[in-house]
Amino acid sequence: METPVTTDAGRFNRKFFFSFVREYLFTGKLRQPQVDGLSALLDVWEAEHAAEDDRWFAYMLGTAHHETAQTLRPIVERGGTLYLRKRMTSWVTTRSVRAAMAIPRRATACAMRGVVSCS
Repeated sequence: METPVTTDAGRFNRKFFFSFVREYLFTGKLRQPQVDGLSALLDVWEAEHAAEDDRWFAYMLGTAHHETAQTLRPIVERGGTLYLRKRMTSWVTTRSVRAAMAIPRRATACAMRGVVSCS
């Protein structure tokens, strides 16, 4: 009999979950920051979306895995300054927008990628 990923209450079987993602998404090894990031995603999902279709969690997990270069932590956008300039919109350079978004003066809107990406 196959081990269920979630219980009837919508909580993840974390032992099974971590065993599975360790093997299939992280080539057999997880570092503590990855465990922390995955745990944070699981915590929010279970607290706020347990009744939802688990495929949405799979989509969120896949996006976070890809957009953070498998770190599950915010990362510096790769590709250098030219790459970022091509993708930045001019409205981000206005002072009022920067202030509203709390973007540091030297930062670009897409300089950091995290679970939610702006690309």
